[in-house]
Amino acid sequence: MDNTTSINQVIEFEMIRKDTEFYSQLMTEIKNSEKSGILIFCLTPYLSLFIIETYNYFSSRSPEFASMMKRQYEGILRVSRARTKLFDDDQKDISSLISHLEWTTDFVHRWMNENHVGVLAFLQKWLQTDMGLFYYGNNLICTTQFALFNLGVGKTDIATTQRGKPININELARSIGYDIGQYIGSLSNGLNIISRKPIATASQYQLNDNLFRNRDKKAEFYLRKIYNGEPTSQLNLCLLLFSTTINFLIHTFSKLAINNSETWFKVKFLTLYHTVSSLTKIQNYFYTTGQLSGLSKNYFGYLLSDKEIKLLKSQRKLRNILVHYSLKGLTETVFSPKTKYFGIIEHFFSGRKFEDIDETVDRQLLRFSTALEDWQNQIVR
Repeated sequence: MDNTTSINQVIEFEMIRKDTEFYSQLMTEIKNSEKSGILIFCLTPYLSLFIIETYNYFSSRSPEFASMMKRQYEGILRVSRARTKLFDDDQKDISSLISHLEWTTDFVHRWMNENHVGVLAFLQKWLQTDMGLFYYGNNLICTTQFALFNLGVGKTDIATTQRGKPININELARSIGYDIGQYIGSLSNGLNIISRKPIATASQYQLNDNLFRNRDKKAEFYLRKIYNGEPTSQLNLCLLLFSTTINFLIHTFSKLAINNSETWFKVKFLTLYHTVSSLTKIQNYFYTTGQLSGLSKNYFGYLLSDKEIKLLKSQRKLRNILVHYSLKGLTETVFSPKTKYFGIIEHFFSGRKFEDIDETVDRQLLRFSTALEDWQNQIVR
């Protein structure tokens, strides 16, 4: 960078450097894990967010550099990138997002039942499980449906047989994973050349693969018995998505986030921010149906009325900076190079320290995780 480069650009570049280091370490950690398959499905939205936003950043500032990093599955990655928002997507109507989530459930159902033909087919289909639940320890972190949802694939991306069996899904998932790895590698190499400062990749895998386990359920029955109960399987599926997203973050992803407090803060803040927004939209959407139980109304109120949540949810400008790497509108007086996140957090939270806000985000994520799990199990008990 030459002498005419502004302090804003220097900090934007350093934010990208830190995120690149984080995701380079992450890919190094998981590639040799026996559980890399389930991990990559849970991580793909975060990886896609990083890929699309850094690509957009360099496309507008250094098109030649960005052209070397263009990916084959950019379209799918852009859809997956939007999954970090959950249902907080201004470009999509909430009903269309719910419909797509239901499509994943129907797709997996048809996939699991495609071999059942003949006289006993009806009974076999009635008994056939079609919802894989994936746990780390005692915490539910993903389902088969959410793996597809996170990957960003749709009806036109997966070829199927006449009976509904996917033909290319494993190959597609591997190809997308390869695309992600190639991009991060290319960006790391490019940043090494530009900054003459190597991207660190050494890290230590801290997950215990023996704690991963799975259970199979029949979605039709399982979704009737959680959260708001039988009348609203759509709502229950959405709430389960929010719960597994946060559970994965605090119980699994946290053990992969090593030596990079800034990017880890970004991941946590964005997840909490969009969970709160999505939960608010879901509450408003289903409230009009008159189907919310008194218990559900109480849980919605408990989760959304907290003062700390309202404070975090008000930080739209900070959210945009963390996502887009754009410090436009901030003056040099804001920045403090020796402070975590360069003083940006202190600026948006009226002088409160980075560490204080980081602890607040952790506390709220744990509160959401606990409350969503308690709510989920009320009817089951």
